Amino acid sequence: QADTRGHHRELPMSATACTSGLFPTCRHPRTARGSGWTTAAPQRVARTCCEAVPRPGGRTGSHALGRRAALLLKQSLALAQLDVYRAASRARTAQAHEAGCGVSASSSQVARAGSSSTAQTTRGPCGVRYLDTYAEVGGDRFPLAVWLPHTAASSPGPVTPAEDVYEYNISIRKLFRTMVKWDVPAWFDRTYRFPSNVPVAKLQDWEQARQELGPGVEFPLLAIAHGFLGTKLDFVDLAERLASRGFVVVAPEFADGLSAASAGSVPSKGRVDRFSASLRTVREQLPIAGSRIGLLGHSAGSGTVQQIEGRFPRVLLSGYLLATNANARNYVGDAGIEAAAKATKDPYLLVVSEGDSVLKFGGGVPTIRKGLTRNTRRFDSMSDATAASVANQQAAVFLETENHLSFMSSRVNDCMTDLLAPLLPLARLLKVSVLDFDVYLESQDSDKTNADLIPLIEEFLEPLRC
Repeated sequence: QADTRGHHRELPMSATACTSGLFPTCRHPRTARGSGWTTAAPQRVARTCCEAVPRPGGRTGSHALGRRAALLLKQSLALAQLDVYRAASRARTAQAHEAGCGVSASSSQVARAGSSSTAQTTRGPCGVRYLDTYAEVGGDRFPLAVWLPHTAASSPGPVTPAEDVYEYNISIRKLFRTMVKWDVPAWFDRTYRFPSNVPVAKLQDWEQARQELGPGVEFPLLAIAHGFLGTKLDFVDLAERLASRGFVVVAPEFADGLSAASAGSVPSKGRVDRFSASLRTVREQLPIAGSRIGLLGHSAGSGTVQQIEGRFPRVLLSGYLLATNANARNYVGDAGIEAAAKATKDPYLLVVSEGDSVLKFGGGVPTIRKGLTRNTRRFDSMSDATAASVANQQAAVFLETENHLSFMSSRVNDCMTDLLAPLLPLARLLKVSVLDFDVYLESQDSDKTNADLIPLIEEFLEPLRC
């Protein structure tokens, strides 16, 4: 309690909810053994996972009344589960660092690359590199997040965890325009900062990224498509984990995203155009193995990745098989259905839940079950699917309680909770769909869900690492 009070005094008001014990997943500085990096033991924390960036001459975080309402709501929902979630988060972080996540070239990589790959075979310290950049298609410039593995060719010196690695923008103005057609001031928009789960070094440009990876070895790639009103950081937990295992991970932001920057240029391009441009950009800029590329989509993003031409293993979270859904043609057209029909011949991993109310817009889980291919293996839990080894296969996992936001990072969901929770009564009054946000406020189960989801995705994508 003394530490908690100390944190509370040190922080600006917008972060008090996070460090006063109301958020179950806040990360604090800690000492990690056997990982090649250290930080000070927990003392007083200057920043945390859900601190809003101050506006020049303005107030930080939600307005006072909204902040008090948010604090009361979070306290009533989260205190009962606080110790459980904190323990799980500490255990998972410690396990990752004890296991080590440096990257070394596999024997097949060395054989293909020849002697030039020998520098890559030395195990590097745990950590990843992060590039916050942009891509462009047809004059439409849009945000792009890129995670890279930390290899032995990377620049020397320790990789230290940064408290403010990621900036996460929520545009209230865009949210109101999209959902209720109201024009509210941009003053309500907020940018949050939150830390990494692993040591991360931020890069400045593509040239530095190429230098970090070094010559002679090609890397597997995972491209992530967020859902409606999502952002490029929605799956930051998965991106960090896969980058620490040797993947390059790229995540574009679509025009229907939650941030103000996601709108891009006018007119902005569609999802498929932006996603294809992201793949093309990262393959032009970095040494990517063309035959070792995977795609992942959440919600609307699952439909996006099914429309990408080519042979790819695809991870579909909270989505449908477009080719077998009667309503899909109304949204993606004939060309989209034709591409999605070809995608059903590739390996796919579909994960959906009965507790996901957003799926009802397309007929729900019963419709999804009917639309599966004949070769699809079916599972009732993610751990069972992981144990059964679903790599290079077609598999579907049907869960019971997880909601639409459960699959996303808790760090992103915590920021949304901080700002949007006070608006929930208004959304209910206007009868606006909140995409399971109200359910997530009660469950706050992202960490628990990802503890099973990330190993499953790793297992499914394992052939790309070889």
